[in-house]
Amino acid sequence: MENLYVDEELPPALRSVIEQAGGLVPAEDSNYTAADVDLFTRAAHQRLGDSPSAWQWAVRILRGREPKFFYFSDYQNLPGRIALTELNGQEEPGASEMQTARELLELASTTAGAMSAEDFEERKAELEAVSNDLTRQVFEYWKQNPDLSVEIDLDKTTVQHPNGQHAVASHLDIRVKDR
Repeated sequence: MENLYVDEELPPALRSVIEQAGGLVPAEDSNYTAADVDLFTRAAHQRLGDSPSAWQWAVRILRGREPKFFYFSDYQNLPGRIALTELNGQEEPGASEMQTARELLELASTTAGAMSAEDFEERKAELEAVSNDLTRQVFEYWKQNPDLSVEIDLDKTTVQHPNGQHAVASHLDIRVKDR
């Protein structure tokens, strides 16, 4: 079996492993052939020779397989129905359900004002864009059920004031839908 080129920049331990792998021969009672051993040593050289160290190579493999998760030490539930007038406050993240709703809108790169536009087409387009964006972001991490979607809608109700005037209060409705 021919000797393989060993990169001089490799750490001495790796150079030694590759050099020793070049001298391997199959045991008499094995099913491996000289070609199998040669294939193994070339594969080892290719993988180890491209990396500055075996440790960095192992880290590269493990990082690709590492699970992704978020840790929340404190959180609030996200209400399914949110009065848009309550979304104007400012609080510490995770301090209230309304702050959770504000963070959701920020995640979707929108505001309560953009989703409650007077023009129907403009409002509906924004609501659909937010729903699609949030659904896409959910599926970056949620793989258990691909038939889910986040649906955001706006509901308007008429309220009677004591002075006889009517006011329209808008509510944001958030649903996770299973198709």
